[in-house]
Amino acid sequence: MGKETDDKKQWQKIKDIEYAGFIALGLASTSEAINNDVGFPLVAFGVFWIIVGLIQVRSWNSFYEHRIALIKWVILFLMALMVIQAILFYISTQPFFYKGIILAVNLILEIALIIFFLKKRTKIEKLK
Repeated sequence: MGKETDDKKQWQKIKDIEYAGFIALGLASTSEAINNDVGFPLVAFGVFWIIVGLIQVRSWNSFYEHRIALIKWVILFLMALMVIQAILFYISTQPFFYKGIILAVNLILEIALIIFFLKKRTKIEKLK
């Protein structure tokens, strides 16, 4: 019985990291759109992968210690990404209006994700 539980936890860790990876892939795509000529298709691609990852993360209804740690690192990643996007905004050669719209979309998306992950972390901690 203990071996099956350990195997289930290990499998769950792998799947949870994969879903967080979908969100990271989407955020990387939306960030790249700031300094790219084909920005809006990249934003659409990124939003798709963020939604796929969020659907899975939203279904987390059981407590696992690694989920709390994963959420903490995702929130730190989001805050670091905001700084990186500000730097990309200043060094980008794209027109100000174009990159401003994409940066605004990215910041709104990241703030919404931070709020989502903070709420999810609180919900998972209550399941302890």
